[in-house]
Amino acid sequence: MILSFIHLAPNAPWLVLAAVSLGLAGLALWAYRFALPPLPTVARRVLPTLRLLCFVALVWLLAQPVLERDRGGRGTRVALLIDRSWSMDLPVAGPGSPSRASAAEAARVELRRALGGRATIREVPFAGRL
Repeated sequence: MILSFIHLAPNAPWLVLAAVSLGLAGLALWAYRFALPPLPTVARRVLPTLRLLCFVALVWLLAQPVLERDRGGRGTRVALLIDRSWSMDLPVAGPGSPSRASAAEAARVELRRALGGRATIREVPFAGRL
């Protein structure tokens, strides 16, 4: 069985999304409260509900939902290319700044932390020798 779940982007503004969703729910109900043109009872209930669902779906899609699926034992694999050339000894910005190698090492550590064991990372060095 392949497990799937959806979550929102880590920096999604939950409170703003909830407030906007409530505001749009009010708009959806308000838009069909008028009696002109006369609508059948079913239409007066279905149309605001459909509008509400569309509004809320649009707002929550702006929160960048992510679908993650378990690959059934075949975990995600990431190849991380590590530059071993002499250019990595140069400073990032100018004299006195850290080397490119230290900046790359910090990025490597951050990538490992961000993936948190959800992927197999294979480090592939290049340009160390001819």
